[in-house]
Amino acid sequence: MANLFMKTRRFKAAVLTTVVAFTLASCATTGQGGGGVSRTVLQGCAGGAALGALTGALLSKDNRVAGGVIGGLAGAAVGCTVGGILNQRRQQYSSEADFYDAQIAQTQSVNQELAQLNSDLSQRIASNRTNIAKLKQQRSKAKVNQSFAQAEFEKADASYKLAKSELEAAKKEVEIQETVITELQEKPSGNATRLNTLSADVASMRSYVRDLEKQVDTLAEQRDAIGQFS
Repeated sequence: MANLFMKTRRFKAAVLTTVVAFTLASCATTGQGGGGVSRTVLQGCAGGAALGALTGALLSKDNRVAGGVIGGLAGAAVGCTVGGILNQRRQQYSSEADFYDAQIAQTQSVNQELAQLNSDLSQRIASNRTNIAKLKQQRSKAKVNQSFAQAEFEKADASYKLAKSELEAAKKEVEIQETVITELQEKPSGNATRLNTLSADVASMRSYVRDLEKQVDTLAEQRDAIGQFS
């Protein structure tokens, strides 16, 4: 399935570019107390985000952009704690309300990406099933097409690595937003609407993550099955 994720490629490329530029820009700010983040920590967070986005984007020549979107959002975890990531994000907004609204918007955006990712991976899984059946049929006739088997193994392996990378990033984003929920629970009642909205969105994200976990397990099994023929 050469066009896996291509239907949202242009939008995802724009998001990925914004994420990396947004994070790298934070390195120019040095926090000195008052909840700020040191330049060293910010550089670590930015390096993690850029690495997460780049790694995801290069996992497969068929999936160049899709793998970087969610990973770019949460990939900063490579060099930063949840608190550091939130401080880094918080510095981009002039008010607390804007920061919380941005987290809601980001959670909703990630949910859209996860829904699309799960849908696309379901198609990949269906394609893998067809190809495994084809390879079994070829083996029964002692005529396995090795070049076909190798090509399908590489696609299955790339899809598995992509899905696994995005799963870890999505889990981290859930952890980040759960921390934001805890903050909102301690705020005045004027944030009740934000709290309810974010809580519902994070619940949806957890559901998408559970679905993605199942997809990752299935892709791993299929990759190994196809690998027996290559």
